Amino acid sequence: MRDGFTYDDVALVPQFNNIPSRTEPSLESWLTKKLKIGIPILAANMDSVINETLAEILITHGSMPIFHRFTAFEEQKKWVQKFPGKTFVSCGIQKLDETKELLDLGAIGVCIDVAHGHSDRMFRHIEEIKRTHSEKEVIAGNVCTAMAYHDLVNAGADAVKVGVGPGAACTTRIVTG
Repeated sequence: MRDGFTYDDVALVPQFNNIPSRTEPSLESWLTKKLKIGIPILAANMDSVINETLAEILITHGSMPIFHRFTAFEEQKKWVQKFPGKTFVSCGIQKLDETKELLDLGAIGVCIDVAHGHSDRMFRHIEEIKRTHSEKEVIAGNVCTAMAYHDLVNAGADAVKVGVGPGAACTTRIVTG
């Protein structure tokens, strides 16, 4: 078994800078090649984290909410209609017709969110969404290797979620091994 690291094992070391004030740098970040967000913060697309209230806060401050995949379809439709062009929806690798309907209603893209994203089923799901909704952004994951990242990008993913269960509340890495 290989050793791994968690956030508790890593620290960012401050470096010299010549910026006169911490208010001067732009916080804009590219989420994908064609989608810029105003702040480099995304909320975890977990049912215990993201909701309509947090979505409004994120949008107000220039970020992009990604609603969780376990939200009832009718609730997702309501959110997409409330925030057209300003939110992602999440899905697994099933219910493709529902995902397409949410994209048609105005979701800017989809986050295909599964515990092990480096799979043939994931590649086919990405390819089908890109075939039918080429203008929409696709975030795919979760993966932990460089090879998996490259394979998802080659399948058409615009962004890749890296890391399985890194959050303190997430049990995916423990449950799935």
